[in-house]
Amino acid sequence: MKKIKLITLISCVFAALCFGMGGSSPSNIDLLGGSDQKDKAVEIIRQGLKSQDSTLRTNAVEAVVRSGYMPLMDDVVKMLSDESVPVRFAALVAIGDLSYMPAEPYLIKYLKDSDQNVQMAAAYALSSLGHQRYQPRIAEGVNSTNQTVKANSVMLLGKIDNPDAKKILEWILKSPDAADKVKIQAIESLAHLGDTDMYHKAWALLISKRSDDRIIGVRIMTQLKTAKAVNAVKTMLRDDLVEIRIAAAAALARLNDPAGGILLKEYFDSISGGIDKESRKRCNVQAALGLMELDQQKFGKYTRVLLNDKDEMIRIYGAMVVLNHVR
Repeated sequence: MKKIKLITLISCVFAALCFGMGGSSPSNIDLLGGSDQKDKAVEIIRQGLKSQDSTLRTNAVEAVVRSGYMPLMDDVVKMLSDESVPVRFAALVAIGDLSYMPAEPYLIKYLKDSDQNVQMAAAYALSSLGHQRYQPRIAEGVNSTNQTVKANSVMLLGKIDNPDAKKILEWILKSPDAADKVKIQAIESLAHLGDTDMYHKAWALLISKRSDDRIIGVRIMTQLKTAKAVNAVKTMLRDDLVEIRIAAAAALARLNDPAGGILLKEYFDSISGGIDKESRKRCNVQAALGLMELDQQKFGKYTRVLLNDKDEMIRIYGAMVVLNHVR
């Protein structure tokens, strides 16, 4: 494998990801049940962080960062000592995404973690807190023969607004040693950095036979935010799979297109009860991402549906929506 020279990433301006855009209002909080509803959401997340299931612990960490609910970040910092690599990785990325300064004293040790994914996440967290000398550690993963390490390196590089990081991502797209999942992650990272040339690559994903590819294609178009991207997402409202249609609706809600809210309302009112349990679970996850952006005066009752679901993962996503609107 021809190794890319690790570029010293300098003069970066870190753009913290805030998935929960939009403020809250007293009427929204009241409609969701006031402080009692918020307390319930906080308790759901805290229980998720204590779950025996490492996937649920990871979901709970991601719910905190997506909601931007800072009072739970101390709980997330405690997850740095978790036995699960994905949980430690998620906690470090959360600290970086939210630039959570109180965690800074705990980060250095994870540069020597036994897992390279965690090491890169620690470097990302440190760089987001102003220690840019650690940014080359993020890029080291692109030279790994482990495709998961390579993909996570590419994902983290997409969070850094730097021309040199973009060059590495463009190199990955041409690398014969990068698996498809790595190249798809590079497309998403470049789209997040504003590279509108990724439109055509995202479109190829939208017309893929694989449903997972189509979901990713929708997500990439959402990152691009152009008029063409919005129209491309709208074409997925006619997809044969309900999960894809709901993912498209959620994306449109995030893009402030009213078509998103219309379909999400229809989903909760008349579609969700007629699909199987697993499909409904996947749809509810997608729907939660849309509810993050919708007025809770009109959509709060659907948030409560998620918050009171029998499935713990869905309750975590419902809690994420609540906390996004009350922070």
